[in-house]
Amino acid sequence: IIARATGNRRLIRLVCDDVFFQLRLARHGTVTHASRLAAAAHEHEVIYQALGARDPARAEEAMRRHIVNGRNYVEAVQRGKTREGASSKQ
Repeated sequence: IIARATGNRRLIRLVCDDVFFQLRLARHGTVTHASRLAAAAHEHEVIYQALGARDPARAEEAMRRHIVNGRNYVEAVQRGKTREGASSKQ
């Protein structure tokens, strides 16, 4: 939604086409983890609020934090280092 709202065709193609498929693969094993879903929902709200306030620095920081948190969580699940990730492998 955010990428499309920019009107930037290159960004839209990158995020909605190229990266979207990779994100789906990475998230596949984590979408049933309630703790990550709740954290991601909160992160999305922070990004949305920053955009609504027209605060690009805060929006960028929130988006970067969201990306890092998501990546770290996916990596932890893949290594079996989360309570939910460990239980989902059984």
